[in-house]
Amino acid sequence: MILELCRRCAPITAALRKHQPKHAAGLQQLNLGTIVMLTMIMGWPDWQLAWHHTVGFDITGAMPRSHVLKPADKQGERGARYAAQVTLQEVIDYSPDMRAAFARAPLDDDQQFLWDSVTTEHKQGWASAMLTEDQVNKRFPEGWASIPTLCHTQPN
Repeated sequence: MILELCRRCAPITAALRKHQPKHAAGLQQLNLGTIVMLTMIMGWPDWQLAWHHTVGFDITGAMPRSHVLKPADKQGERGARYAAQVTLQEVIDYSPDMRAAFARAPLDDDQQFLWDSVTTEHKQGWASAMLTEDQVNKRFPEGWASIPTLCHTQPN
């Protein structure tokens, strides 16, 4: 039944893909139409879930309400209503300093794992080569930011 729902939602996914910016290319594996339908069927309170998976999630500014968790009554409590206000331009302006700090620091075990994995997958033809900073600058001339992330490994 779920597979049939996924099949029938393929046109919705195709329509949503037309709105995806180039930086959301990593979200190609998601069946966005199925997310839309399951959100409605389940009455999931975060009705913007599929849209955020289409265009990407904001990394700056106030965190949008998902309607899943109740907001805090007072500013500053755990789970406060709004995150610190940081503009996208502030992140982009700080990014060269952040990239320089990343370049100076030695790779930790997770970073080395990711580097080795991408290199291996590129050699096997499964992934593109890693981009240089100049290549990313050409791809995103309006500016871009390095955002630290966590490596999530799962047992085999």
